[in-house]
Amino acid sequence: MQRQWEDEIVQYLDKCSVSQYATPYLTCCVCNCINFIDVPSIRGLQSRAKGGSSVFESLPPCCGCGRTRHLRTGATSFHAEIALETQAVEDFQKKRVPAAIDMQVRNAHPLVYAYATTTTTSTTSSSSSQQPPPVVETVFWYDSAEEFGVFCWDYREFVRRTGGRPPLWRVEANVREVTRRILNREYVLVTRLQARWRGITARSSIYELKKQVGWLRSLRHSPAIRIQRQLRTHQCRRRCKRLRRDVGRDVRMSDYATLHQQRQQAETKRYLQQTLMTKYRHHFQHTSAVKLLGGTVEPFQAFARPVPASPPARVLPSSHPSNQSDPRISTHAPSRFMRAKQKLDVAASRKQRRSHFPDKLRAQVYDTSEHERVEGLY
Repeated sequence: MQRQWEDEIVQYLDKCSVSQYATPYLTCCVCNCINFIDVPSIRGLQSRAKGGSSVFESLPPCCGCGRTRHLRTGATSFHAEIALETQAVEDFQKKRVPAAIDMQVRNAHPLVYAYATTTTTSTTSSSSSQQPPPVVETVFWYDSAEEFGVFCWDYREFVRRTGGRPPLWRVEANVREVTRRILNREYVLVTRLQARWRGITARSSIYELKKQVGWLRSLRHSPAIRIQRQLRTHQCRRRCKRLRRDVGRDVRMSDYATLHQQRQQAETKRYLQQTLMTKYRHHFQHTSAVKLLGGTVEPFQAFARPVPASPPARVLPSSHPSNQSDPRISTHAPSRFMRAKQKLDVAASRKQRRSHFPDKLRAQVYDTSEHERVEGLY
């Protein structure tokens, strides 16, 4: 009995001394949580070397983060270490991560890259703006392709090779400044493109909208336009009828008076010719009969018939005082009616001239009523 108790004591001490878990407390150095374990239940190296199972020792996961990687033996507070590590990580993220992200400078457009790496900026003049132009921070960059390649590969290695000239903080600040300028320039250019595209789409939409509105307006106004067109046509026709009666009335009346006078003169001339020929024919017959009878022949006397008075000319209204003195006298240029009449008269006169003179004289001497030809005329 005593021997068995001693063996258990030795076995327990063996487990506590040989095993790496000499304490039942395990502290996580990440979340600073304390975990409790049963140390005797975990096998030691000696028991495993004596022919025990080769299964690895199993640990319960941390109750805070759920991992076993950061467990430390003992009940120790890692609050200070965790705070220092967190601060270091934050400082590292503030410097390294933005600098690594800002290396998109390599993919920037050449024009944007040149704009961002200049030491001056082209802002509006002070005359057009009340505020002075902003001060632009001076930046430096690398012109050599090899240096720029090493810088983009690992700028910390580049700073180490250059001996810290410029220092690391200066390089990181320079990268952030150049990247900020590139992003701002890209934002400006993208904004311009978007504004122009919105302008194009808006103008096309407004143009299409105006077309549709105009089309609908034309459909709505088409009946009114037709009615207005018919009304204007009717008014113009009535006005043209009045103008036909009023405009050119003096010219027409003077043409009518001149034509009437010419007709009267032609009729008078024709009447005189017919009367003279009839008297001469009767006198010739009378002379022949008197000669046969042996009487006295009287000389031929042509008594002209008095010219019939022409009908009184139509008196023009008082609104046309130009032809009140003598309506038969035309003091204006001949109208189209008179010109056409003159052409017809000329054509008729030419046609009459073509006939032979003896035929005309024979037709005048020949008496159609007595059906005989006057002899001794030729």
